[in-house]
Amino acid sequence: MKKAILIIISLLILSNVAWAQKAPDGFGGLKWGSSIEKLKEMVNIEPREIFDLPGGEKSAYFSAYDKLNMEKIGEAKVTYYSYSFSKSGKFYLARVDFPKDLNFDIFLKALIMKYGNPKSMTPLVLKINPKARIGTEYTWIIENKVEINLSFNDMEQRGVNGMLSYLYLPIWREILKEKEKDAVKTKDKL
Repeated sequence: MKKAILIIISLLILSNVAWAQKAPDGFGGLKWGSSIEKLKEMVNIEPREIFDLPGGEKSAYFSAYDKLNMEKIGEAKVTYYSYSFSKSGKFYLARVDFPKDLNFDIFLKALIMKYGNPKSMTPLVLKINPKARIGTEYTWIIENKVEINLSFNDMEQRGVNGMLSYLYLPIWREILKEKEKDAVKTKDKL
């Protein structure tokens, strides 16, 4: 009996080790924390657009037709990529937008094969009618360093209703701390 229990425990440990993947150290050849200048050097092109995000962060947008060294997942067709940088200029978020009908299952299958089953699956619903399901979001947390989200929203009008994002959590936590400090400063001024 003891031997059977030890075998079962060993198998459980081995199955968890098989799914234990290292967190990606960046996206598309760009390492987490890199500057926007490094991105420009790496791709040797100007972004289609660089725009400000709330809180001083910046985002750079590239169309899928730009010749980038992008991370490819299966044969999925991508509409565009964007990279986001903190106020201090550090790369922390990559986003890939795509038409769901052609690609969602390709992305989902590849992510499950690489990282195992998602940590969570959340239905997306209409705010005015919470019973009306319009999509789903899957989330993986890898080594408590990278959060990967894969979602679709059938209410999107542009035909680009699928989204895959990689969020580097250490820099994201820095951003949240800065926002908290700014909120306290603003409150103290009032």
